[in-house]
Amino acid sequence: AFGEWEKAGFAPEAEFLAKVKGIKGVETVETQTYTLEEVKLNKKDIKKAMEKKEAEQAKAAADAPKPPEDPAKKLKKVIKEGGKRGVEIEGAADMGGLQFFCTSVDEPEGNMDLLVKSVAAMNEKSDPTEEERK
Repeated sequence: AFGEWEKAGFAPEAEFLAKVKGIKGVETVETQTYTLEEVKLNKKDIKKAMEKKEAEQAKAAADAPKPPEDPAKKLKKVIKEGGKRGVEIEGAADMGGLQFFCTSVDEPEGNMDLLVKSVAAMNEKSDPTEEERK
């Protein structure tokens, strides 16, 4: 196929090159011939290439962003985590000597509105008979 095209002068290449050279500001137009070769792999190389491809696909799947979580479920998790932190702080205070404390929450994930809800849940009065307290 290439040989026939070459004998035909790579038509319509000459016409295309003439039009490109006619564009104002274009000073040089070059062409290049390249060759495609079939690469033959042995079974061992094929197996390695397949394993590498599978590993890359697995890594890409693991790195894929998680779909956004339902806001109602997220809020429930934030409030639950805040409540648990509040109970922990209250327990430490009940043992005595607590003037200052430092705590952290994971569920808000940097969302300030959810962080405020979490802190509000920490400040809720807790019921000692409630199951979540234990």
